[in-house]
Amino acid sequence: MAADYEDGTVQPENGRQQAGRRRGGSTGQDRVGLLLVIGLIILAVILIFAIYQSRRVSSSYTVTNEIGGNVYGSDSYEVMGSNIIRYSRDGITLINSDGDALWNQTFGMSDPIISVGSTYIAIGDRGASSLYIFDQSGEVSEITTDVPLAALCISDQGVTAAILSDSDNNYINLYEKDGTILATIKASFADMGYPIALDISPDSRYLAVSYLNSDEKADVVTNLVFYDFDRSGDPTADSFSLDGICPQIDYLSNTRAAVFTENGMRTYGMGSTISEGKTLEFDDEIRSIFCEDGRIGFIFKNNDGDGAYRMEIYDTGGSKNAEVRFDLDYSRIRVGNGSIVLSDSSNALIYNYSGNLVFDGEIQNGIYDLLRARATDTYWLANTDGLSLISIR
Repeated sequence: MAADYEDGTVQPENGRQQAGRRRGGSTGQDRVGLLLVIGLIILAVILIFAIYQSRRVSSSYTVTNEIGGNVYGSDSYEVMGSNIIRYSRDGITLINSDGDALWNQTFGMSDPIISVGSTYIAIGDRGASSLYIFDQSGEVSEITTDVPLAALCISDQGVTAAILSDSDNNYINLYEKDGTILATIKASFADMGYPIALDISPDSRYLAVSYLNSDEKADVVTNLVFYDFDRSGDPTADSFSLDGICPQIDYLSNTRAAVFTENGMRTYGMGSTISEGKTLEFDDEIRSIFCEDGRIGFIFKNNDGDGAYRMEIYDTGGSKNAEVRFDLDYSRIRVGNGSIVLSDSSNALIYNYSGNLVFDGEIQNGIYDLLRARATDTYWLANTDGLSLISIR
């Protein structure tokens, strides 16, 4: 047997065993390959479905919760988390998705102005001395200002910055949420001009203010001033002189601000110094501006015949993400929770932040306001039927 082993008489059996092992290995590789192909097919189907869903345009909706109640065209609305704020000259209410009023505050204001943060609300009476701060549980403080209120904004921590102005004095006050004055800035018209816009960073460290002034040629200019409240002594961090009017400022993050001009936008970075960033300038007249959730948008009256309006959407770095054309002669624009909602008295266009049209249709019984709720494809609708939640189909 030893001789037979050595001269290879048993090798055919070994060969069969090795061939069997090779066939077994090949079968395992085939199974792995098949599973990989199946996985790729499933992934492709999911991707195709996601693309289809993102580009599907609906024209219908269903009412998922008819809250009802008395709704008036003079009411205004803002979304806060999963709830909605309804306010008017007579008071303010926070309503949850079941239609329950979480709290209600009555007051009398001639021209209410509001700022909504992630967890706090500031509302005041423009031209008067009333200012309230609320959170999701109700009133936190009521503040009476010494000088009439002109503008306000609130941070995520509940710090409120307010422009106070009359014929003799211009001040900018910072209030803690309990109403305590944290800082007062004397805004001298002779030195800086008239303050017209402001915003505070989410962490309450930085404040940017737009002062309207004129130069030696009597041309309108803006003195843009940044304040850093971590500095000792004078909080003024830097200032810039810009041509024309800067009517709006929005902090995009704790360290980046967007300042809107008559013909575009400039960004600024916060740090040990204030640095100028991206500048956008447009030849076409800007009809609307929005800045929300890391998206910046401009809507222009279009003159090339391809749609009555042109909307351009940018990221916080100033790079253009999308451009769309549309014909709806909209009267309001609402942005938030991933949606851009354009509407007139009865029709709406809804785009996502990528510029894809999601909804194009008519809303029965009209539109007082239409805002994206936090839930996917769900919107708050205020019209003659009252307040309701609708879902895009």
